[in-house]
Amino acid sequence: MKHTIAKRLKVGDVHLVFDRYYDYSTKSVTRSARATGVSRVHELQLNTKLPPQKTVLTVTENKKQLINLVVKLLIEDESFHNAPQSLTLEKPWRSMCLL
Repeated sequence: MKHTIAKRLKVGDVHLVFDRYYDYSTKSVTRSARATGVSRVHELQLNTKLPPQKTVLTVTENKKQLINLVVKLLIEDESFHNAPQSLTLEKPWRSMCLL
């Protein structure tokens, strides 16, 4: 992922926009109704292997953790701080621009 973002930063600005997850919204209620089988919340970390995609993306809490990991990884990588273009990360609760 970092390689793809770095490549795109060479030709223009990059904006990563993440979705919001409100409890009891129409979207969350619909998602819960569609959920099948047993799903669980995983403890996702940068230094551990991710569970299969379907396992992670069917649980809202896992998606939130994944978004936080991606943002943290990009913020902590100083090579993105000096890119000729800007990398903007849009999380539901804040926006930041790494120049």
